[in-house]
Amino acid sequence: MAQERGIGVIAATAFNSGILVTGADVANPVCHYRPATPEEVQRTKEISRVCDQFGVPLAAAALQFALRHPVVSSLVTGFGSAQEVRECTAWMAHEISPRFWEQLGEQGLIHPSMVTNRE
Repeated sequence: MAQERGIGVIAATAFNSGILVTGADVANPVCHYRPATPEEVQRTKEISRVCDQFGVPLAAAALQFALRHPVVSSLVTGFGSAQEVRECTAWMAHEISPRFWEQLGEQGLIHPSMVTNRE
């Protein structure tokens, strides 16, 4: 609906409140501001495996994924320190192969419409 009307959307919580920065192999992973479900932990582990295969930091994939949809015009992230700003900047600049997104799509880890970039 927003796309048909030419309305941009501001995306937030690209890290799902933690799990897409920390990964699932931490004590008490958090997703959507609550303890992650077993399904969320498993899905994050599967995404992490693809990230490892392609040398992509999980957080870089999360940030760049959020901006792949053509209706998303902005992405909001929160920072607690200058170091977090530097990390986020590096994750946004990390080059990700189109094959990475294709692999996620082939494994059913992202919606097929998100495999191709917004351009």
